[in-house]
Amino acid sequence: MSEPHSKQFLIDARESWWNDDQLRAIAGRLELVEVRTAADVGCGQGHWTRLVAALLPATATITGIDREPEWIAIAEARGGARYQVGTAEQLPFADRSLDLVTAQTVLIHVADPPAVLREMARVLRPGGKLWLLEPNNLVASVSLFADPKADPDLLGAAFRLELVAQRGKHALGLGYNSLGEKLVGLLDPAMWQDLDVRLCDRVHFAAPPYRPGLIDDVKASQGEPPIITWPREETLRYFLAGGGQAAQFDALWDASVVLLRERQRAILAGEYAAAEGMLFYSTTATRCT
Repeated sequence: MSEPHSKQFLIDARESWWNDDQLRAIAGRLELVEVRTAADVGCGQGHWTRLVAALLPATATITGIDREPEWIAIAEARGGARYQVGTAEQLPFADRSLDLVTAQTVLIHVADPPAVLREMARVLRPGGKLWLLEPNNLVASVSLFADPKADPDLLGAAFRLELVAQRGKHALGLGYNSLGEKLVGLLDPAMWQDLDVRLCDRVHFAAPPYRPGLIDDVKASQGEPPIITWPREETLRYFLAGGGQAAQFDALWDASVVLLRERQRAILAGEYAAAEGMLFYSTTATRCT
């Protein structure tokens, strides 16, 4: 792909994915008050980096790492941390040099999550903290359409499209979008201890009167080609790689678009109300001594 990774997902709404009080509670359990050096791996434009920086002591340093120079330039312009071009597979830090390594929605995009976890372990000092935030996006994909009046055939088609496309993305070595569900099984007990997993307690409900900007966003998206997690051609590529048949794709895509357009119509008519929750995990661990 010619564009920088995750372009359609790096939106400022990322900074409201988690409730502040939940983040502070997790920070307390991790004793982040003792952190002096930290890294945010796959930082993108620095949304998560800046949130974590606010949880650390004023004397701490946190460095955001991303492979895309374009995202690093944007993050640097916004400030709040140090930023550096680098990859999750080869972090630019010395062995045992960091007190905290964190990442949000990064492992879902890498070909070899265990290798990245080993690299994170390499740069953490014994007793250092790991804080990962990864979703189960299969659940998120259907929560938008969980209307008891929705056609079950359309719902089934939309879920099948998402499931097969996610598997295809994984087969192509581009990561698995629901890795958050299986992350605990990747943390080697010989390397990590004090494993803890929490669910995100934030929902981004939509109900009249809608939050500022929602109507404008819906109106703008009506004039654009539909995106069902990914644009159509990207979805087709993943679908075929996941074992889907080309002859099936149009029907599954069209069913997903019908559900998307119905949600848009209902919002514009003031009829839509849903919690629109995410299945999003905060997974923490301590580097073994």
